[in-house]
This record gives sequence, C-alpha cells and structure tokens, in this order.
Amino acid sequence: MTEHYTRFIVCVPIPNKEARTIAAAFRSHVLAVFGAPAECLVDGGKEFEGEFEQLCRDCLIDRRVTSPDSPEGNGLTERVVRTMKFCFKKIALEKGLDYEWDEQLWPLVLSYNAARQESTGVAPFTLLFAQEAVVPPDLKQAPNMDFSPEVKDDKDARVKDLLAPPESTGSEATDGARWLQPGGCTAS
Repeated sequence: MTEHYTRFIVCVPIPNKEARTIAAAFRSHVLAVFGAPAECLVDGGKEFEGEFEQLCRDCLIDRRVTSPDSPEGNGLTERVVRTMKFCFKKIALEKGLDYEWDEQLWPLVLSYNAARQESTGVAPFTLLFAQEAVVPPDLKQAPNMDFSPEVKDDKDARVKDLLAPPESTGSEATDGARWLQPGGCTAS
C-alpha cells in the first residue's frame, strides 16, 4: 500500500494473491493501524474483487480501479514496487538465492519511509507522524549499490534475472539510490 500524499508505504508478505488474503492483510495492516482511507486505488486484478471489494464497501472506502493495461494509472505504487524489487535483487546477490526475503522486508520498508523523498522534500514517516523515524544503527550503513559481483552459477535462470539491470525511465533511474541514503538496500 502506498499513501499518495505522504508517500508512506506498507508492505506485507502474503502467501497468495487471493481476495481473502488481501482483505485480511488490509484489515490488519492498514485499517487497524491507520483507519479507513477515503479511497483505495487498485489495479484490475481479481485479488481486489470479492471479499476485498466488500471490505471497502463496508468501510465506506471509495475503491477505484485502474485499467489492467495501464500500470501507469497507479505510477507511484508501481515505482515503489520496482524499487523494492531492485533492493531484493541486491540482497539476493549479496546473500545468495536461499535467503528469507520476508525477513528482509521490514528494513527495506523502514529505510524507504525514513528517507527524504525528492518529490516532497521530507521523509514519508515524518509527514505522517510529525517526527523523524528512529532507524536502528545497523541499517544506517552506507548502501553498496554495486551490482557487478561475480556470480558462481550464471546458467541459473533466476541469477540471470537478478543480473538484469533495473528498468529506467530517464530521471527516475537515480531515485532508488536517493531514497536509500538512511538505510540502503542492506540485509541485516
């Protein structure tokens, strides 16, 4: 979830993309913490229908659906997803392919939320809670953005995918490095 005004993100590891699972995660990690938003912008995926759709109706949330063929309709969230994938690729190259990705999610989310956003000039955490986030010291180390270490098994399709350069649309290419300043894509 991306809160569009502050750019604050909530990421929840889930076992599947079923509407019931999405609704439960939304209830526990958004509604229980922040209350109901006025609206929720979702893509046209089946996971945002059924139980999730009913949850939005019950909570008086205006559920808006972007076109499935136009991910740029929710460009901010798409950019966050791309940035998180970039970080997970880095972690996979550092730790190997057998790391527990869900255990690495919280440091990435905290780093993102605690970092100053170029678009607002302020960290999402600061905008939302009116104070700076306290970031554990081990997350404050400078990020290593080198994606060129040798890989032992480059025949593995998963490794080839990890080595593919992140997508770039011009000026956005450096955004990932900018938001990483407080904690970086570090795997603690």
